[in-house]
This record gives sequence, C-alpha cells and structure tokens, in this order.
Amino acid sequence: MTLHLRLHEFGKEALNAIDQDDFDWSLEAWGELLNRLIDQILEHRALFILHERNRAALEEMHTDRHDADHDDLEVRLQEALGNPAISLGDRVRMASAFGAVFGALVFTGNVFADVPSDELGGLLRGAVSDLLHTAPPEP
Repeated sequence: MTLHLRLHEFGKEALNAIDQDDFDWSLEAWGELLNRLIDQILEHRALFILHERNRAALEEMHTDRHDADHDDLEVRLQEALGNPAISLGDRVRMASAFGAVFGALVFTGNVFADVPSDELGGLLRGAVSDLLHTAPPEP
C-alpha cells in the first residue's frame, strides 16, 4: 500500500500547482504541467507497471486514508477542469490531454514497457501538443 500511495504523491504535486490562485490557465501552462507529470511517471515507470500488474490486489487493500486521498485528488481535478473562467473548448482539450498521459503511461499497463522512456516521452509530448494545439516542448 505504501508503494501505491506513492503514486498519489505525483498527482498531488501537479494538483497543488493548479490550486494556486495565480496559476496560468492557458493551454501552454497546462501542457507544461503535463510535461512535468510525464517526466515523473517515466522516471518511476517500474512502480507504475508494478501497480498495473497488481491493480486488483491493491484495490482490495484500500483504506479510509487512501479513499479520502483519492477522492480529494479527483474532486480537485474536476474543480479545475470545471472552471467556467476557461472556455469549454480549452477544458475539453485539457481533460483529453490529461487522459492521454494517463492512458498511455498508466492505464495500458506494460503495453509500452519495451519502449525506451525518451522515445515514449517524446511521442506522448507530441500527442499532448496535438490535443492542446500548442507547440511541442523543446527536447
């Protein structure tokens, strides 16, 4: 469970950034945030793959603390993406880009485990840029 809770720390770091009153809600800023998240996930790929391979067992071990942390992260993300000050089109792009990161790096399990992190990160950054209609980050 300790390893599983470590995964939540990555999400908390990203969501803490968007909790700031002065967070720039541009698509470019969202892309930068997702790029940092991509780096964190790729740096700890083995932990994420371990989690995916053992998802059923970990879900059986849920605790009140874990559920509260998970619910808090989910609510904060929904609040951010539900912000009416951001155009609906931008919010959909932001949510789609967020989903692309987790879809490619987490929810697919070890499908891309044999792809080098640099290559996978570059491809995913390109996909995020496409979804956000922003320029890809400099390598």
